[in-house]
Amino acid sequence: MGKGEVISGFDKAVKGMSIGQSKTVTMSSDEAYGPRRDDHVLRVPKSKLPPDMEIKIGEILQINRPNENPIPATVIEISDDSITLDANHPLAGKDLTFEIKLEDVKLEDIKE
Repeated sequence: MGKGEVISGFDKAVKGMSIGQSKTVTMSSDEAYGPRRDDHVLRVPKSKLPPDMEIKIGEILQINRPNENPIPATVIEISDDSITLDANHPLAGKDLTFEIKLEDVKLEDIKE
């Protein structure tokens, strides 16, 4: 909690809960995986792919960027000369509802 390892809405929802307490929380997309972004959808020429690579719609590929972690992207369209990839998180743009039950707390792991 408070380390940025989970979505921000989850951190907020758990804060103040007691061990054994349960609750249902609905989070907006802004508190979850963010809005869906059109600039995360990109068309890649097939010439940039290995020639023997077989691609299917729905397949997840890695986009490699210099000096950064790879990003997973879903193949959403295939044409004769290009493929279209969607690098949005699958839950981007969606409001989410969680059933939360706080089982345990390790105080040394909590940041304020």
